[in-house]
Amino acid sequence: MSISMTPHNRKAVMETSPPQQTRYGVFFALLCGVLLFLSFPKFGLGVIAWIAFIPLLMALQNVATIRRAFLLGWVAGLAAYIGIMYWIAYVVVNYGYLPLYLGIAIMILLACYLSLYVALFAAGIVYCRGKVPLYLAAPALWICLEYLKSHLFTGFPWENLGYSQFHNIIFIQMADITGVFGLSFLIILLNVAFFEVLVKRSKESLILAAVVFFLWSGVYAYGILRIHQIDQALKSAPGMDVSLIQGNIDQSIKWNENFQKDTIRIYEELSLRHPSPEGGLIVWPETAVPFNFQHENDLHRRVQAVAEKTKSWLLFGSMSFGTASESTDYFNSAYLLSPRGDIHGKYDKVHLVPYGEYVPLRTVFPFISSLAAGIGDFTEGKGFDPLIMADRKIGVMICYEGILPEAARTYKNAAA
Repeated sequence: MSISMTPHNRKAVMETSPPQQTRYGVFFALLCGVLLFLSFPKFGLGVIAWIAFIPLLMALQNVATIRRAFLLGWVAGLAAYIGIMYWIAYVVVNYGYLPLYLGIAIMILLACYLSLYVALFAAGIVYCRGKVPLYLAAPALWICLEYLKSHLFTGFPWENLGYSQFHNIIFIQMADITGVFGLSFLIILLNVAFFEVLVKRSKESLILAAVVFFLWSGVYAYGILRIHQIDQALKSAPGMDVSLIQGNIDQSIKWNENFQKDTIRIYEELSLRHPSPEGGLIVWPETAVPFNFQHENDLHRRVQAVAEKTKSWLLFGSMSFGTASESTDYFNSAYLLSPRGDIHGKYDKVHLVPYGEYVPLRTVFPFISSLAAGIGDFTEGKGFDPLIMADRKIGVMICYEGILPEAARTYKNAAA
């Protein structure tokens, strides 16, 4: 089902000058970008995602060249990702101690890179016109590019389209079958159906809309059924006593050596005040211990004492290091202490945050290595291996890793 226009619309386009067509195209591309970033936090209006691509499809309907389609897609992507990723500049400036101009430049460069995938999507739409129906080409193109974005250069799956539905609990249940890419596929398909009805208003477009509506209804029916199944399963599932401790340490002082003792004291007091039952689990946040736990000093022994006093397992984040043949590798790690206070396991973060925990492409562009001094330069761990806690297995995902479906799937397959 290829894109076509009514005689009235075709006449209107013929009477529109090229500069006007360009302005309309850019306007609709920007509108698409604005709708996309409104679909994600901090606004989180996920329902907008179901129509967000209609303006871009309208901008592309009169485009004759792949190059122009690419540029319009890039404009849409840039508007979207600057709105979505603006906070990166704040983070790398305030916590990575980079100059403001460099923080803004990093954010814009990342947005420009991510916009390439929207640009390729738009170019692909025009390339496939007349060859593959839009209702097949658009969803297939999008999820292929989204998969590539999620894995290329270690992957950046942040804000994949399906994640815009995080509030829509019923709809997202289908992710246990299709993953987030299935959610993205359906969102694009519904955008295409709306677009076809608006532009063509033909019998074929109405049939497409009806088919998509029934598919969409089936997904919601599955979601309702799945939620009921999960609720029933939880009633008979074995429980586990867990105490989650959050010290709320200001990031601006967290790594200051003068505050290390105060930080450990806060976590000590909270853990002893709200302990889990004996044999339970106490969890502290990522890098809650602001020093290398491998150094056996007084602070090290105070952390061990928390596990001993509460007679509970203690899981906490800390930096660690390992000496290679010519250098020292640093890791963002999670330690598991037994109720006796001994180290029972350690997990090293596998999927590091680009320009947050390591500097990508340093071998290709050596000049960007200077960023490592302000941002951080960690080494990735060996794999998603669960930690053994008596007769249980614990799957640890640190910060950014929580958005990686493959990490959760690996742990689940290992019975964690």
